[in-house]
Amino acid sequence: MRLIGGDQTALWAPGTVATVLGWGATVFRGPQEPQLLQAGVPIVTDDACANAYPALADNPFDPVTMVCAGDGTADTCTGDSGGPLLVPYVDTFALAGVTSYGFHCADPAFPGVYARVGASAMNTWVRDRVPTAAITISPRSPDPGTDVLLTATATAGAFRPGAPTFAWDLDDDGRYDDGTGTTDRLRDVSAGSTVVRVQVSYPDGDRALAREVVTTAGSPLPQPPPPPPPPPRPGTVDPVLRVDTQPAPLADSSAANSDLPRLARLLAGPRRVRVSSLLDGRVSIAVSCSAACALSARLTLDARTAHSIGLAKVARSTLIGTGSRRLRRAGRVTIVIRLQPSAVRALRRARDGAVRVRVTARAGQRAQRLERTITLHS
Repeated sequence: MRLIGGDQTALWAPGTVATVLGWGATVFRGPQEPQLLQAGVPIVTDDACANAYPALADNPFDPVTMVCAGDGTADTCTGDSGGPLLVPYVDTFALAGVTSYGFHCADPAFPGVYARVGASAMNTWVRDRVPTAAITISPRSPDPGTDVLLTATATAGAFRPGAPTFAWDLDDDGRYDDGTGTTDRLRDVSAGSTVVRVQVSYPDGDRALAREVVTTAGSPLPQPPPPPPPPPRPGTVDPVLRVDTQPAPLADSSAANSDLPRLARLLAGPRRVRVSSLLDGRVSIAVSCSAACALSARLTLDARTAHSIGLAKVARSTLIGTGSRRLRRAGRVTIVIRLQPSAVRALRRARDGAVRVRVTARAGQRAQRLERTITLHS
């Protein structure tokens, strides 16, 4: 895997959707997963991460060595530590971070924290201990039918004894049998894109690999890798809710023009939760918008339950929490509905009941309402 360069900060700028991998838990304090999973997490600004982790005694956020990613939809979790944070590079990936720590899992208020291996000092430290290789292409955008000079360089630091050897794969067959030495030529390059690789081997048996793509002038650049699919079990992305059944889409109660695509959809929302799951004072739901939109959410307790636990003097539904988010472009987001402190205290007396989530999405003159009833049980 390519190690991000210290001068390639644009590849992991805030907003970039990075890919994480691991066998870690998919819910807070959950079990390890039996198969490797992947997910997409957007990189967030240093200011946002510093606000989420303000000078914690054990793990304060340090932008010199740390970078954050995640919006509450997906996250790394217990058992994923040490795994990769990958960012798109041409048609493949580069390693930009290493999974470190976080608070709970997939909590929208606390993005995951990763070692910032693109930082200058850390990048140098890694390259001093782990062999790396790179390929320089000249000219960078050759004309079809011309020759291309390829130059390989390697770093190993003082920890790697002996001089390395270089071997080339110029026909993309996975075998390094097309040339040796620090330079080689790709002759009569074909129009389009061609993958070239070099393998650097050391006397102690360690090695480094490098991969580059030669794209001729006038040809389209290779497509970046697609973003990972959404989490495999949407109902378990929120560590606060203990979900007992698979989530179901919210009902679409809008009267929008049928010729237009639906403005908003539910990505994750439970049917049933334990009353104890609400005592942390929040409920999270994931929603997507087909365009830039403003989202507002209301959580109401059904009339019977509100009356029985003393939240309403007469039998009527009662507002117990609100939340809002704004999407600047089409995409998905997690809305955290914060419960009123008085509602949290009163819910300690509840044994069952129901709450209703109502989400309103607005984009210009368009508006759509989504609703879901969530059953409570002890």
